[in-house]
Amino acid sequence: MLSPEEIRVASEALGSDAAVWDGVSSRLSTASSATNSMHSSDAAFCWKGDELYAQYSEILAAVTSYLSAGSSAAADGAQVLRDVRDLFIAQEDETVSSLNGMWEVQL
Repeated sequence: MLSPEEIRVASEALGSDAAVWDGVSSRLSTASSATNSMHSSDAAFCWKGDELYAQYSEILAAVTSYLSAGSSAAADGAQVLRDVRDLFIAQEDETVSSLNGMWEVQL
């Protein structure tokens, strides 16, 4: 069984890692929003034809989609880390409570 100090350190580490992934999610979301706003009119590509504009639009949509998916995945990962932390603490508390109950002196 872990000591209270080890539990605290592990909990803080999981929380800290979750915060890192929250930051990654936020930055990817910002980048996704930025690429989503980069749309151009087909007039900007008129000198090269509609095919180039279509390719640009497809690439832009793909990059935006990947960034958005990455943001969601990072946010999900952060939540999993918090869930593991909470489960770890809950199970440790339950184990300590159970063990303490076993050793109660009955008079």
